[in-house]
Amino acid sequence: MWNKKFHTFNDGVKLVTQKNKQAEIEIFSEGINVTITGEGDEKVFGNVDLSLKAAVATIEMLDFKFALDVDDNYAQKAHVQLLHAIGGSIKAGGFYPSEATNLQVAQSFLNWFLENKLDKEPEYAELLKQDEDEADFSFPLFGEEKN
Repeated sequence: MWNKKFHTFNDGVKLVTQKNKQAEIEIFSEGINVTITGEGDEKVFGNVDLSLKAAVATIEMLDFKFALDVDDNYAQKAHVQLLHAIGGSIKAGGFYPSEATNLQVAQSFLNWFLENKLDKEPEYAELLKQDEDEADFSFPLFGEEKN
């Protein structure tokens, strides 16, 4: 039998179903319906770990090079929206004053994280480690030569 749980967040609803190690998360929000399916032990209530993996994978797949045809600032606008959402998620934890904007919260969190060199701590360094086999897809800026 499937175990079903409903959660409300921001402007949407999240339905989590769990059967053995198979989890399915359905997110319903304004103009979008997303279904995430994967294996997990529901280590975190509501399969937040599976949602996080899906969000990270989605962000990593974003490619804005063709959006320049629509708007020269498309990538910046997209990144600001992502930072805004991240700041809202951080603020929801209750550690920042509600009058701070989501961007201020994201900036403050990142400054705190880097100033305390948490990126060097093993538990965080492992999370931030890049795939060593990853190809270099960087492009030189106008007027620069690629090394």
